[in-house]
Amino acid sequence: MADGLAAVNYLRLVIQICKGVIRSHRVRRTIMFWNVLAVLVLAFLGSTFFWSWLRANPVWFLGYWALCGWLTILAAVLAVYDMIRVRLEGRHAEGRLHEKYFPDKGNSDERHDSHSN
Repeated sequence: MADGLAAVNYLRLVIQICKGVIRSHRVRRTIMFWNVLAVLVLAFLGSTFFWSWLRANPVWFLGYWALCGWLTILAAVLAVYDMIRVRLEGRHAEGRLHEKYFPDKGNSDERHDSHSN
């Protein structure tokens, strides 16, 4: 019973850490930088220095390139998420500025509706 509770607490800790990484743009972009750098280094090493060793061991070959593929997919997913997040934060900032400098105008939907009448 105690092992199951420890596993649940560990899982909750991992989820909280992942949420913190996702929400902080600085941490997210730092992880993306190091991830892309690692993929470039691994791809270079795998296609030059490790090539003969990897060809001789098919299991290591598949594992090595699967790791490179997984890191590449992680970089792409983080980049897409970062683009979506930046656009969303930009829209929110635009809305706050609009409300700050044009408080009597209302939102943009109300302005379009009043002009159509």
